[in-house]
Amino acid sequence: MYRSQAPALQLRYQVRKKKPVIDTFQKWLDSFTAYILVIIAVYPAHALELIKHHQTISKAVTKFKGAYLR
Repeated sequence: MYRSQAPALQLRYQVRKKKPVIDTFQKWLDSFTAYILVIIAVYPAHALELIKHHQTISKAVTKFKGAYLR
């Protein structure tokens, strides 16, 4: 059997995904939790300050409902 000497042509395309928009507290909470897990894995000593920051933001959202949305 004869095979062509030309290399096989491969077409590739990339689908650009839209950057996720964090526009609710729940989305922020999910994102920040993932961030905390990554940072704590490398820098366990920063756990307390990250949790305190989380608590500060949570209190602010409760106190100023609706103020964080666009």
